[in-house]
Order: sequence, then C-alpha cells, then structure tokens
Amino acid sequence: MSQNNDMRQFKRVKENINVKLDVLKTETFSNKFEIGKTENISASGVLIRYDKPIDIGQNINVSFLSPNSFEIFSLNALVVRVEITLDNQYDIGVSFFNMTEDDKKRLNYYLTYH
Repeated sequence: MSQNNDMRQFKRVKENINVKLDVLKTETFSNKFEIGKTENISASGVLIRYDKPIDIGQNINVSFLSPNSFEIFSLNALVVRVEITLDNQYDIGVSFFNMTEDDKKRLNYYLTYH
C-alpha cells in the first residue's frame, strides 16, 4: 500500500532505536532478553527488525529508551505480523496493550514532538 493511501489510525514515526524484547520461553527463546531495532513506532505499536521470527499471537514485553532522553518505556505487546526481509531478517509488527494512561501520555508526547 502506498504512503498516500495509508489508512492507519495513528501517525508512524520512522525511528531506529534499540529495543529489548522479553519473550516467554519457547523453542526459539530461553527466557532471556533479546535485542532488536525499531523501524517505526506509533501510539498503537512498533515495527521491529529482528534476526529471528516470533510467532504471531505471542505476548512480549518491549522496552526502549526514548530518544534524546533517559525515559524508559516498557510496554506489553502482541505480535500481529511477521515478514521476512530481503536481508534474511524479520520485520516484527507488534501492537501495544494494557497501556497505563501515563504510558499513553508519555508515548503520545514523544510522537507529537518528535
């Protein structure tokens, strides 16, 4: 879908920051944290570039440092999309859930003034 026809509910901010992924123990993951890099972020979720696939429907915790500050976001997320990239990485689309009002305000502030 082209940029002009994008009907997403929330504005996406193109941002490349490291994120810590906490994934429950599975065959691929062993309860330790993993590191990925964001491609873009919005008020409803984030697209993460990662070297392994994560199952769609998997609940994870995503933590990252807000750029230009020392503010840490730690949000629950649901994997909603997984696509392999040309360089054999994975684009993992996650949707945030159970966000507190404070989390929403802080994230919206960052996205608005970015």
